[in-house]
Order: sequence, then C-alpha cells, then structure tokens
Amino acid sequence: MTNLFTYLLFFGLLSFLVAFLLFQYVFSIYEIDYVISKQTKNNLVEYSITAVPLNSFGKKAPFRQVSVAFSFQNDDNVRIVSNVNSSISFNISTEKEIVVYARSSYSQNPSILRIE
Repeated sequence: MTNLFTYLLFFGLLSFLVAFLLFQYVFSIYEIDYVISKQTKNNLVEYSITAVPLNSFGKKAPFRQVSVAFSFQNDDNVRIVSNVNSSISFNISTEKEIVVYARSSYSQNPSILRIE
C-alpha cells in the first residue's frame, strides 16, 4: 500500500512539474515579433503587418494569439484595407516613410515600425 502511494505521489509531482514547465516556457508569451510583407496588386502597393507571439525558445507560442492596436503617425497617405486582431493590411498613396505604432497588452510602450 505504501509503494502505491509513493508511486502515485511521484508521478503526480512529476506531471505537475512537466505541466508547469510547459506552461512557463512553451505556452507563455515572452515577446511579440512583427512580420511586414509587401505585395503589389493592380499597381497599388499593399503592406501587411502581422504580430507573432513568441515563447521563450523564440518560436511561435502554440494556441496563443495576441491582440494589437495599430496606429499611424501620418495617416493621410494610408488607406486601411483590413484590420483584424493581430494583423493589418493597408495601401499607401505616396512613396514616403510611414511610421506605424503597434501596441499590445504584452508591451508597456508601443513598438515603432518604420516602412520606407
């Protein structure tokens, strides 16, 4: 009877430790990376910015999404095509530098993205 209790206690503690470490290092968000892509459609340049939550290993955190609010410094040249929780697509009318501020709940200050 004591051997069974010892085994159950050992495997219970081991499973708790594995679940704790998985949550802390694999599923927790440590950083947000912004991926900027550029496409040309019908002589218009369309930019897309996507926020990717990263875990402690620098990989995409599984089963996690991040909500990001995007704002533009000089938005008179910008036409937003779509704005979803973690990504935004927009067109620009002139070829000058666009400054995008991205703020999420995981950051204290907004990230500054410069698109030339």
